[in-house]
Amino acid sequence: MSRFIKKTFFIALGFICLALVVTQVIYRVVGERSIDEIESRYLAANEERFLQSSKAYDAVFIGSSISFRQINPEVFDQYATDRPDFRSYNLGNPGMYPMRSVAYLQHFLDKAPAGLGYVFFE
Repeated sequence: MSRFIKKTFFIALGFICLALVVTQVIYRVVGERSIDEIESRYLAANEERFLQSSKAYDAVFIGSSISFRQINPEVFDQYATDRPDFRSYNLGNPGMYPMRSVAYLQHFLDKAPAGLGYVFFE
């Protein structure tokens, strides 16, 4: 019986290794799609508006529809900070699930303006 278990174990291990190798080969050949191809047009346009703005922002909010619907940057700027010149921007996106949020955060941090002091991530 132990011979059967060993044989089954090695067959399963070989299958798993083969599946990982095939998956990696396919991933290398096809490549990773850019975040611009995956994300919604709303988020891309909102990000472009933020990056092209002549105004300097101190903070940005990134997250799902919770951030999108429940955070008003004007209210946050007025009541949550002591600085009257503090400015924040909401990059929340409806329908963004956690893994997309993390991928978008990595993408955004590569493009973030130099003067940006805070990134609030939901």
